[in-house]
Amino acid sequence: MRAIMETPDALFELAVTENCGKLAWTDEDTMKLKAFLRRTGAGARVEVYLREKRHTRTMPQNRYYWGVLLAAIAGETGHPSEDLHEIFKSMFLPRSYALFNGKEHQFVKSTTELTKQEFTAYLHQVRAFAETELGVLVPDLER
Repeated sequence: MRAIMETPDALFELAVTENCGKLAWTDEDTMKLKAFLRRTGAGARVEVYLREKRHTRTMPQNRYYWGVLLAAIAGETGHPSEDLHEIFKSMFLPRSYALFNGKEHQFVKSTTELTKQEFTAYLHQVRAFAETELGVLVPDLER
């Protein structure tokens, strides 16, 4: 079970250098950090989150998903692409659970949060389902 919390957007990105694992940032990043700290005011306490940069799905992957894969399935089944998107998410993406107001709620991860590798696996699952269960032949992304 996880608590519901808002994930902050990255203020800036840092690169770890080869030199003893030190962090390096640009002058622009320094300016952004200083501007943020000025907005918080003197004496304010701040939180800093660090995580490895995730490489999310690519634009070509997303274009293939909506423009080729879902479009082909929609054309054969008559279901709107948006509905198919929700159906396939519920079929193939992991579920998360959160306790809110004393009740357990279930939701499915968004495809926008998937890494490139996770989205590739998802595309293969949807494509395989389309071919084996629906008889819809869809060109592979790599072609």
